[in-house]
Amino acid sequence: MQAAEAGETIQRETVSARRAGASAGRLHPELSLVSYALLGHLEASGGCRTTDLAALPALDK
Repeated sequence: MQAAEAGETIQRETVSARRAGASAGRLHPELSLVSYALLGHLEASGGCRTTDLAALPALDK
């Protein structure tokens, strides 16, 4: 990946994360971005096991 491409990707992801964080805050003031992502995954998948959630690559500690 070229440096310019990497910069654009980082910028897009940052904007996306800020929007998701704002959405989480509108749902509940104490809902974190990670919690919002987990809930989104649960909704999209129709539910899953905790081990499946732990394996999601977009989440960290």
